[in-house]
Amino acid sequence: MNSPIKAAREAAGLTVRELAAVAKINKNTLCAIETGKTIPRADTLRRIADGLGKTLDELWP
Repeated sequence: MNSPIKAAREAAGLTVRELAAVAKINKNTLCAIETGKTIPRADTLRRIADGLGKTLDELWP
């Protein structure tokens, strides 16, 4: 199952490294979030959403 965050990142044409840099998080953290190994904190999710130009509801159903 493709996560909404990964799908949005790929649709935006961003690599994990690029989105992690924009969101100011570690790329390993982003990978763990995308694969469901960890649940992001609200502030982390907000930075990811902002980096993708998406709302929180679009990324975290």
